[in-house]
Amino acid sequence: MNLGIGFQAAGEFAAAIASYERAIEIEPAYAAAHYNLALAQLSRAQHLEAEISFRAALRFRPDFPEACVGLAGALEALGRDEDALSALNEAIALRGDYVGALLNSIPLLQKMSRHESAVANCRRALELEPDNPTTRYRLGISLHDLGRLFEAEESYRRALTLKPDYASAKVNLAMVLLDRGNAPEAIPLLFELVDIEPTNTQLRRTLSETLKGVAVAEMVERDRNVLLSLCRDNNALFLVPTIVTLVRNSKCFQALQESARRGEDPFSHSVAAVEEFVRDPLLLEALPRIPISDGALEDVLTNMRRWALLRFKVASASNVGQTEIPVQFICALARQCFFSGYAFFADEHELQRVTILRNAVEQMLCEAKVSPRTLEAPLAIASLYEPLDTLKGHELLLEHPIAEWSEWFQPIVQEQLENRKRERGIAIQLSPVTAIDDEVSLAVREQYEENPYPRWVSAPNPSARPVESLWARLRPGQQIRVHPSPVPILIAGCGTGYHPILIARAYPDSEVLAVDLSRTSLAYAARMTEQLGITNITYRQADILKLGSLDRRFAVVECCGVLHHLDDVMAGWRVLVDLLESYGLMKIALYSEKARGAVRKARELTGDTDYPRTPTAIRNCRRAIMQLPDGHPAKDVMSFSDFYTLDGCRDLVMHVQEHQFTLPQIARCLDQLGLRFLEMECPPAMLTRFTEMFPSKDAGTNLDAWNQFEETYPETFKSMYMFWCCKI
Repeated sequence: MNLGIGFQAAGEFAAAIASYERAIEIEPAYAAAHYNLALAQLSRAQHLEAEISFRAALRFRPDFPEACVGLAGALEALGRDEDALSALNEAIALRGDYVGALLNSIPLLQKMSRHESAVANCRRALELEPDNPTTRYRLGISLHDLGRLFEAEESYRRALTLKPDYASAKVNLAMVLLDRGNAPEAIPLLFELVDIEPTNTQLRRTLSETLKGVAVAEMVERDRNVLLSLCRDNNALFLVPTIVTLVRNSKCFQALQESARRGEDPFSHSVAAVEEFVRDPLLLEALPRIPISDGALEDVLTNMRRWALLRFKVASASNVGQTEIPVQFICALARQCFFSGYAFFADEHELQRVTILRNAVEQMLCEAKVSPRTLEAPLAIASLYEPLDTLKGHELLLEHPIAEWSEWFQPIVQEQLENRKRERGIAIQLSPVTAIDDEVSLAVREQYEENPYPRWVSAPNPSARPVESLWARLRPGQQIRVHPSPVPILIAGCGTGYHPILIARAYPDSEVLAVDLSRTSLAYAARMTEQLGITNITYRQADILKLGSLDRRFAVVECCGVLHHLDDVMAGWRVLVDLLESYGLMKIALYSEKARGAVRKARELTGDTDYPRTPTAIRNCRRAIMQLPDGHPAKDVMSFSDFYTLDGCRDLVMHVQEHQFTLPQIARCLDQLGLRFLEMECPPAMLTRFTEMFPSKDAGTNLDAWNQFEETYPETFKSMYMFWCCKI
């Protein structure tokens, strides 16, 4: 026995096991030897053997609580959680002050979602060890899951008092603060944590998601560096309000804003301010990746673009000049303009200068072979106004290896030439699976062929989980239907692929069929899917109204922001219901009538003035709205992020077809379709506010309650109602 203990202490588990087995041969009822043998077997992941040895120890010594705890560890490793919990309860019954057994029971209870029992065991353990930070942390987890947010916050804070560098407690404290709507206190915690663990993808994603919709006016250098690094992640879209606010609050921006108001050349004075702005690492990182959803910042960038063009001297076709403005800024701004679909307004004088420049560049392309570096400056300026693939002879640019272009210009070649060429190739290969002959469907298809929506360059990478987790969340207490892989999911109306890519990443055990009317949008989606290395999505051109011809049924059907563009919403929705398996789940998103008052006013404005749906007309429409007096009901449409891209603006205020809904109308639709409302999908802070207003456990599945909530907070569903339902 003692020899085995020596071997085990030295990490020689095989020798230890042999010694314990010899001891048991000599004395078969030696409970301690069976126990030590089991511990050595656990160290070698021999869980079944360890279970047998622990049970032998208990057979010869029934009052052996340590053996009960060890047995619980072996049983949990074997996936027998219920038996493991029984063993721990036996240990606690044998010795009521056994802190180790209590502590081991807590994560197991939490794993089994038995949070009331976990809280009780945490409190018993704290009576015995009041200064145990891990127990305080575990107590916070269960209180948080039970919705007892104030108590959870207090528990996390106590854990941090006892152990100030407790990273997990800081993360969970930040989460509970967010759920309580206290983002201002949560955000500094998350910045600190990401700075400490810069490679922690979960923390980085959490911080980015937390910053969504949050305007941070000032930042210390550490946090600004963290924010700069987050711009390079897939979650950059969440950072728009923070980055815009930081840029607008800088002193250099104020000087540039004055120049824009007067229409003056910003590069001719306030040199220090301009230098600071055009070389700001955060701005240079953000411009190519996120939409600049702010009117004042757009005005500044529009004026800077104008003067970058006007300062560029076109001497002749063979000498198109150079720019004195840093090439990094010109290229970053060009990528922003491309990303926004060239939404910035340009006057006639600018457009004439652009034409002269483009003619000179096209002549150079046709006349002789020139080095890429000679062409970069004029091409960069030209790409501030139109994509390079609209130049005559642009194909010649692709003859140069990408490495021949400068570091800053390479992404422009990739985005405006190589990617567009790839998309055209994909579009040719796409085949329709249904006819498209409905009058409204044809008009909608034409819109998205001209203006694929939305344009995007990065998408979040959510944590992978089984599709069954949706059933567990949306239908608690019901038996989960385990679907054989791959699980069929339908995305009806996938646009440019942002939505199906999120779903395919979140549920890698799925097979996603994504359909859309627009071949151009589908080509963009397929190219991005290919670029990201995602293999479980199939794209097809189809009309939702005709999808009934598919000889398939789907475990999940998602249709977000699409049905309200059909001529007959209910006809399309019925088709989707018929495609849903009997136990399937359906996610729908529809426009809110209450939240889109400004959109209606803007649509009335565009209808009254009869703006055509051309790029120039859309820019003029945006300009007219931006110049409306403050307080005009249509000007509030500028609070929608879609307003700041050309394709988004057309989708927002110039769509060929749009229906808006109220929650009572949606309730009637669900009744007619034989569907049951399951959950409103919304941010945690909104859900917390709803729970405070309606504390009843079942309120979240009551559309009447949500209707009352929207009456109180009319802008709640400014984006859309987004909800889950299933067949009755």
